[in-house]
Amino acid sequence: MKKLFAITIILILAFFTMTITYSSYNGVKSRKVVKLSQSVFPDMRIEILDATGENGDSVLQYITGFLRKLNFDIAFAGKAIDTIGFTYVVDRVDTNMQNARDIARILGVSRIHFSKDPDSTEDVTIIIGKDYKKIIDKLEDDYGYKR
Repeated sequence: MKKLFAITIILILAFFTMTITYSSYNGVKSRKVVKLSQSVFPDMRIEILDATGENGDSVLQYITGFLRKLNFDIAFAGKAIDTIGFTYVVDRVDTNMQNARDIARILGVSRIHFSKDPDSTEDVTIIIGKDYKKIIDKLEDDYGYKR
């Protein structure tokens, strides 16, 4: 009888320990998003193009929603004409590509470019490629942002 009581107490303590650990982990993720949103450039205008080749707008809506949660100004979000294999970020303003580097770091993208576009009102263009699942996995793992 004492063994059963001891095992029950151990299981209850283990359950509470796991619950507290899980809650703390999710709290860290949400604090990470808040901290990131405070370091964002509030005047940065972003264009997002979906070049995944996927039907529907779920990928575009997911990434747009995440960046809007960080207070980015999403000036345009739509489908690209072509499909590409990888995602990249284009800086339209800064030859040092600091804006593109910051966005790429947030999304976990390694490809950045500079391309001045005198007709564009956006500072950065994100072109989402077929590797979008890696970006979604990163945003879910690092920031707890769910679909």
